[in-house]
Amino acid sequence: MKTKDFMENYIIIKELDDEEIIKELRRWYSTNITECSLCNKMILTKEAVEYNNKEFIKRICKRCYEKELENSENENELNNETEIEKRLERLKNLIKVLEIEVSDGKLLRLISMEYKDVDILNADFIKLFQKYKNEADKEIKFILPFENEIENLLING
Repeated sequence: MKTKDFMENYIIIKELDDEEIIKELRRWYSTNITECSLCNKMILTKEAVEYNNKEFIKRICKRCYEKELENSENENELNNETEIEKRLERLKNLIKVLEIEVSDGKLLRLISMEYKDVDILNADFIKLFQKYKNEADKEIKFILPFENEIENLLING
């Protein structure tokens, strides 16, 4: 590995005999080189990245670190999708029991608009949503009241 540190070290040791040069090179190597725990590539210790995940805490190369970050982001996206699917199924089952008519697409839209299950399961809320379903999400968020406001609408007219 040709690095400034190595070259500086080599300039100092180049006058030694072969056996001493090998000894000094091994010393330099053991203090300045590490192996990436994932790809087994030899890297400079100062360029290694400390990585902490569920399985280990190790020093890895930048390339493996970037791959691990990308993999963890993909894993988080999959977990979010799974959570949304579970929530959708739970809402669909409750809506069947409550005999409210609303499609999966509309439920997903309400979920993506960050409405709570309590709001979505309110029949009057769904009626208002279906009345304004062709509006933009931003406008619906402004138009659609939350649970306590629906009760006020029903009481006051």
